[in-house]
Amino acid sequence: MVKTRMGPMLSPEECASLAGALIQDTADLLRRVKDVRRILCFAPEDARTMLEGLVGSDFEYMPQSDGDLGARMHSVFKWAFQNGYSKVVIIGADSPALPSEWIDEAFVGLDEKDVVLGPTLDGGYYLVGLKSPEPSLFENVAWSTESVMATTLDRVTDLGLSLHLLPPWADLDNPGDLGFFRTHIHGLRIAGKAVPAHTAKFLDAL
Repeated sequence: MVKTRMGPMLSPEECASLAGALIQDTADLLRRVKDVRRILCFAPEDARTMLEGLVGSDFEYMPQSDGDLGARMHSVFKWAFQNGYSKVVIIGADSPALPSEWIDEAFVGLDEKDVVLGPTLDGGYYLVGLKSPEPSLFENVAWSTESVMATTLDRVTDLGLSLHLLPPWADLDNPGDLGFFRTHIHGLRIAGKAVPAHTAKFLDAL
């Protein structure tokens, strides 16, 4: 059910292993962000026990709602604001080497702006942050296509919202991304920087 676009190159078992590595590295990334509440939103509903074993007990776990990706993200934002949170950031689990400082920047950016977006190189975004519910940002979007970021920027403009834009970053979605991430991780090692350990182990074993 996960990383299915990797199918031409990876077996279903390898796709599952890659997804697990990405989730673990994203959890490690979020542990470096201080003074936030960390919630892992998961699907399907019976995946919680497996994910708790993979990630640990220092995260909270919330089942995702029904609907497409936009409906599921909006549901999380709506829940968070109804429960008293003033700034909420959602990130995907496809950018394991993302600098944690950019997540800190996203929260700071929401002090002054209505929306924070982190664009991906393939036309989507790796991060979205809000300080109030904005359902129109998530409706009628062609998810998993190169038009996602452009459509979202149009909505931001149409709604008269202010925007804080993070630097672009890569995510690991397609077979062609595997070589890029292998090279990137090799560069991080040479430079003596933090490496997404679980994803690196998976790529080294391919």
